[in-house]
Amino acid sequence: MKVDSVKRRYVVTLAVNVFNLIAGVINSTMVPKSLGPASFGDYQFLLRSFTSIRGFLGLSTSSAFFTYSSKNVKSAHAFYVFFCWLLLQLFLICGIVFVSCFTGINKYLFPGQLALYVWVIGLLEYTIYFALCLVQYGESKAESVFVQKISFVSILLKLMLTVLAYLFGILTVNTFILINFIGAFVVAYCISRYFLKDKKNAYFEKFDKNEAIKVIKYFMVFCAPLVLYEVFGFLSNYFDRWLLQIVSGSIQQGYFSLCFQWASVALIFSTSVLNIFWRETSFHHGAGDEERVKHIYVKSHKVLFYLSCTIGFAMAFQSGNVIKLFLSEKYYGAIDVLRIMAFYPLFFTIGQVNAIFFYATEQVKLYRNISIALMLISMGLTYVLVAPKSLLIPGFELASIGVAIKFIVSTFVCASVQTYFIARYLKLEFMELLMYQLSILSMMLVASGIAYILSICCVRSMRAQLILYSLLYGSMIVTAGYFKPSLMGLNKSEILIFRDKAKALIGLA
Repeated sequence: MKVDSVKRRYVVTLAVNVFNLIAGVINSTMVPKSLGPASFGDYQFLLRSFTSIRGFLGLSTSSAFFTYSSKNVKSAHAFYVFFCWLLLQLFLICGIVFVSCFTGINKYLFPGQLALYVWVIGLLEYTIYFALCLVQYGESKAESVFVQKISFVSILLKLMLTVLAYLFGILTVNTFILINFIGAFVVAYCISRYFLKDKKNAYFEKFDKNEAIKVIKYFMVFCAPLVLYEVFGFLSNYFDRWLLQIVSGSIQQGYFSLCFQWASVALIFSTSVLNIFWRETSFHHGAGDEERVKHIYVKSHKVLFYLSCTIGFAMAFQSGNVIKLFLSEKYYGAIDVLRIMAFYPLFFTIGQVNAIFFYATEQVKLYRNISIALMLISMGLTYVLVAPKSLLIPGFELASIGVAIKFIVSTFVCASVQTYFIARYLKLEFMELLMYQLSILSMMLVASGIAYILSICCVRSMRAQLILYSLLYGSMIVTAGYFKPSLMGLNKSEILIFRDKAKALIGLA
């Protein structure tokens, strides 16, 4: 069956993610302003807590589903098995919330939160995830163009409703939750209708009991090694937010959540390609084409690291101007947190690519062992940096800054260890990849430093400094990539093709 090319899928996905980035920047200005640090922090705490709980209950079935669906054009049995399991997760989440509220332990699990918001935000997180799973299913079938169009409509609708609520002074936690419910429902309805009705014959075979049993066994074999990983993943992810909440409170939670959102801007390129990378790696690995798999990994590794570094360094050097220009004085305490968190996406991008490589090549046991060891270290580091000084085993009590430092250290170590094992599997030189990263970091640091010094010396206005810095820094990065495309994992011919297309787009050719 004919599918869209990888380039077309990536261009469309990137375009939608660029728009999502713009919408995210606008939302990251209006929503924190309207809600305030405390309410914004409470909302993010509950949302991230339920992400951890639902991730644990999922037991990595989404990874098994995506990998299976990418390798098999017709995968009705996997679809039904996965979404039945997803429905079961909803009942389990509701059960957990009910028991916690009935017994009163919700005040320990979700400190300082009203039971109503625990229920509503728990259901919201599940709905958002349900919609995301449908988008991923479309990606696994190389239907990126369609699912990204639906995503675009959803993002646009949410942005319009958020702006209207902000302008009319009714943007509260309640209205923001409702807006996000609407956006997720649009995605879930449109994509499910498309695949279950319009494309049913293309991707859904006739139900067969024996085939369904085989698929269930595939899920069990794939996911069994990851059960322990999900347990530690839940503990690690939940512990970070929970400890910050009980030790430092909602405002520090709001600072960290805001900075996490802004830092995630640098993930725009990786999030645009991850599902495509997963599908292509899984497909070619299944076909036994390991050379193609190696080529895809190395290219993705270098391109995504270069692009993430570009945005990350800019965010770090302009953190003060970003906070002061786009937010109120209530958030000035988040400037140092953002300056640190800006570097988080650099190695998290590599970690994303590595994780998907392990899943796509079905090396889940190795991925589990690496991840569990590093998560234990990560939890210990969180305690040391965030715990109060008054405890029997004292911590540094660094609040949101401590969590930010922990994220940087843990992502760097995790990405490096994963890369070592992948390099060994693909017969690559690990030191070459590591030296590549160090060379890019050095180049970005020099370029950022020069642009920053020139901007503060030439102009005084924060807005002017931000603009001048962006122009100087952007020019240096683009020039370096153009004259030495190997820095981005590209070759000269690919750069020339991109240049010619850019010229044609703006009418110069």
